[in-house]
Amino acid sequence: MAVRHVIVSDISGSDIDDDEHARVVVTDHPSLRGSPVELDVSVAEAERFQTSRIDLVTLEIHAPGTPKRHVAIEASAFAGLFPDLDLDAVVERARKVPASSPAAARRPRTTAGSRAGRIDYTSPDHAGTVHRGRVTDAEAAYVRDHLDAVNTRLAASGERVIDPNEPKEKARYGF
Repeated sequence: MAVRHVIVSDISGSDIDDDEHARVVVTDHPSLRGSPVELDVSVAEAERFQTSRIDLVTLEIHAPGTPKRHVAIEASAFAGLFPDLDLDAVVERARKVPASSPAAARRPRTTAGSRAGRIDYTSPDHAGTVHRGRVTDAEAAYVRDHLDAVNTRLAASGERVIDPNEPKEKARYGF
């Protein structure tokens, strides 16, 4: 028996050949609840995201007595906030912040080419967990064979559960 994995565009719902598959990671969006999400799209669909370019400055504002705020502002508007000051020079002189992005802070440190620190998504502890990259045949087989246990673990950790009737999950895990 062979298992065929089909990648389906999150934008158009069309099947995507391996040589036309692109991933788009949405790192910031008003609908996101904390962590980035990944979209499977065709190369042509990915190019539509690149047709216009706006230079943005993203900020975290930490003020006493208020929760941290995230702000994105167009670079030209940022520069115009204090017209008598060269904000580019101020930014260049500013002190560095270690692990400046939440994604960088979460990323494990490994040496180039090292497999140490990599997560085995075919293991009972990680199979079915949302991750970058493609679902391997071994992970898909484990998820299909142990769906109840995988969903119990995912639900307990607050992650989404796998619905074998959902088209994306069918394609991802070969249900």
